[in-house]
Amino acid sequence: MSIGVRPTFGGHIPTLEVHLIGWSGELPGRELEVEFVDWLRAEERFDDAAALIEAMRRDVIEAQDRLAHAPEPEPWTPPDPRAAPGRGPGRVAPGAAGC
Repeated sequence: MSIGVRPTFGGHIPTLEVHLIGWSGELPGRELEVEFVDWLRAEERFDDAAALIEAMRRDVIEAQDRLAHAPEPEPWTPPDPRAAPGRGPGRVAPGAAGC
């Protein structure tokens, strides 16, 4: 998962991108739930698309390794509606890449 502005392509608008390892198909109109497990690296600007693709290839290998050794996740529970907005799980700083 990447949250950032896509600096290699001159982007300026924060975007969320999710790579589903080992899956292919169509997702338009489908709702997904994703979860951060670990942080891999900061957002970078690469010289060209080929360098970005190579970094993403390394990221997938690293993410697979970390996910293989990650503890089982806690069962999900709905957030407390009385909790202060903007706090708690799901809040990630722009420019973060994780698995």
